Amino acid sequence: MSDRSGVDSLMPDLSVISAVTTGAALKAHWFDYQRKLFSSKAEGWRIASRLAALMDGYIRHLCDTDEGFTVLAVGGYGQGRLAPYSDVDLLILYSDHVENKDIPHFLYTLWDAGFTVSHALHTPQSAIKAARENIQTCTSFIDARRVMGSSHLEEDFISALDAYRSTTVSAFIDAKLQEQADRHAQADNSIYAIEPDVKDGRGGIRDLQTLHWLKRYQSGIRNEKQGKFDSPGFLSSREKRRLKKIGEFLWSVRVHLHDLIKRADDRLYFPLQSD
Repeated sequence: MSDRSGVDSLMPDLSVISAVTTGAALKAHWFDYQRKLFSSKAEGWRIASRLAALMDGYIRHLCDTDEGFTVLAVGGYGQGRLAPYSDVDLLILYSDHVENKDIPHFLYTLWDAGFTVSHALHTPQSAIKAARENIQTCTSFIDARRVMGSSHLEEDFISALDAYRSTTVSAFIDAKLQEQADRHAQADNSIYAIEPDVKDGRGGIRDLQTLHWLKRYQSGIRNEKQGKFDSPGFLSSREKRRLKKIGEFLWSVRVHLHDLIKRADDRLYFPLQSD
């Protein structure tokens, strides 16, 4: 059994980030903190939440709060978990009246540090237009959470997204179920795969996330908390406990798998399974 107190005592020390100003320094700090986390023998899902918290700290430190934009974490990062080599998905919102909507400088530091940062620059209105045009974009926005910047821009975006959501529930559910079926067909379609993909394989993390997205989209982004299934009649108490346990296990496998192979690869290759 892992030592929960060990990782809980390793909350990221955000006070030292003030000395981190270059990509090289950021990279060194990131991997040093990772080594401490993995040395604590913690479950991977706890490590993932700590890494997401540290990334939040980096962004807040590197951003100039007077630059007129708001940074939202979206996708998996928006859910508050980040595997060691996962993409950092960001939505950067500008007001309509801001003329200079260039790429913020903090992104260059993250890129210099070796992070794979996927970002989109939008006004709240143009972000909703992008969500209308692409189901993956819309899905990534469901778990948007503010990292830094104006709460007003976030409020405008969430209000517009929820208004769009309310008119497209059936279409979204149909699209996500078809997307899941296509993903299963392209990957190994068996739950008994010898080398399963713990993220995209049948019964993997993506399937649990799909269940979360469907429920949140149906119930309302404001009403359904991230990662929760609290609405009456949707799941029994036993099912909710089981889903939580399964999700934590799969995330633990994924995070430690990244650490073993030192890259973003979620397939549990046979030679690695004993490790």
